[in-house]
Amino acid sequence: IAIWCLTKNVNCCNHWVTVYMDTPKASVALLKRLVEEWKDHSRTLSSSPSDTRILNLTMTSFVPKNERGITAGGASASLYKEANKYSKEISRRLSRGNGFLKGCVAITAVILVAVLLQWFYLQTWWAHRSMRVVSK
Repeated sequence: IAIWCLTKNVNCCNHWVTVYMDTPKASVALLKRLVEEWKDHSRTLSSSPSDTRILNLTMTSFVPKNERGITAGGASASLYKEANKYSKEISRRLSRGNGFLKGCVAITAVILVAVLLQWFYLQTWWAHRSMRVVSK
């Protein structure tokens, strides 16, 4: 149910952040499942830049909470250690998707500059050629 909620409305992350420290077992189970089923859920969870940002911020906010849980020790320390691993993995996967988008933008910019330079060169060449024809 929790994954369904996240895929339908990524703003459920706000509630997850609120209850995270109170539900380490459930959070680890959810994080683990998200990592294991990433191919099934990644398109929905990162369908828009704002959704990706919200989910990434959520994963990032879990890291200090996990570290607090680990340093506190006790029975839940191993759960927080596992949660830390999964939340960092999800964050890494979300960031990797953004890298692809940035790469596409960079390639498009390079192509655009090349086209503009070529156009400018042709305009200059044509103007120079036209002047030679007129002067003959």
